[in-house]
Amino acid sequence: MIYIEFIFNVNFKFYLGSGQPPSPRHSSSAIVFDGSMYVFGGYSGSCRSDLHRFNFETNTWTEIKKTSNNSWPQERYRTSSAFYKDMMYIYGGHNGGKQLEDFWSFDLKKHFWSLIEVKPNLPSLRDSHITFVYKDSLYIHGGSSANNIYYKGDFFEFNFSNNINKKYNNINNTSYSKMDQPQLLH
Repeated sequence: MIYIEFIFNVNFKFYLGSGQPPSPRHSSSAIVFDGSMYVFGGYSGSCRSDLHRFNFETNTWTEIKKTSNNSWPQERYRTSSAFYKDMMYIYGGHNGGKQLEDFWSFDLKKHFWSLIEVKPNLPSLRDSHITFVYKDSLYIHGGSSANNIYYKGDFFEFNFSNNINKKYNNINNTSYSKMDQPQLLH
């Protein structure tokens, strides 16, 4: 067996920032948009549903507050998020008692959450999965379900340009995916 060692010279910068940072937590999700990082949810002794913004230019934290006229995702950790055209998307996660299968968008300019009602082929309950955007589609892969007893190896696509149908395509049996091994905590 041949082992190759790579050595990288990496310098990390510690950002403390001013303002109102999120509480210490793990298993939150984040995206970057327009010079800021948006951090949603996580676990800090209990599940969280708060949303915080860190502006890299001003080195400032701001909590985006819930309003009475805005629906808001329930508390969760081990969710996933992705960014597409001024929107942050989250799918699934765990609320401390069970896995979730809801799909939400957050308008990063208007600061407004919307539940996306998806028709057939919705991915099953899951947490610890990955979500990413490629071209005009959001993809979900892997994770766990049934309180971490079952690991997932499936692969789903949500096409934004065809969102009038609001459905996921299960692409496990197409040329896109040869993923027969379950994936968890990537």
